[in-house]
Amino acid sequence: RWGPSPGATSRRQPSTPTDRLIAHAIDIDRALKGVDELYEAEVQPLEQVLLRYRNDQVLARRVATALVREGHRAGIKPDVLLAVLLVENPWIEPKARSPVGARGLMQVMPGHRGNWKACPGNLDDIESNICYGAQIFRDYLRQTGNVETALLRYNGCVKGTNTPNCDLYPQQVFA
Repeated sequence: RWGPSPGATSRRQPSTPTDRLIAHAIDIDRALKGVDELYEAEVQPLEQVLLRYRNDQVLARRVATALVREGHRAGIKPDVLLAVLLVENPWIEPKARSPVGARGLMQVMPGHRGNWKACPGNLDDIESNICYGAQIFRDYLRQTGNVETALLRYNGCVKGTNTPNCDLYPQQVFA
């Protein structure tokens, strides 16, 4: 995604410092256009949804950006991660704690800390917490091969032993 533009051809090295500076400026402009396109196509729609739940532009952008980055890294659609986050933490409260000890936006259990090298250890950090949530869901999806079953596992739903009506969790996420 961040490599050479489609159809780009190799070009001769500019000969003067001015030519090199112009070539560098063109490369930077091209990269910035790619960032703008990614923002408009993927980050901004998630950001707009988050703003309906919590009116904090800076937080919404940070969360949306992390959802897109970690979704791509885990091979999960960012809007699926957003749906999980909104069921787990509709207040968009990064430092949230559940009665059983789950933490952060994605309500990650502390026992998961350190299980994925890609994710830093602080579960209260927005980006780290979303990283863990994405990796946990990805692993459950790989193990089960089924989105609904992976969602039930993410929620810790074991028939008859956990949260009442936890079997409804996938429908809440899909809604």
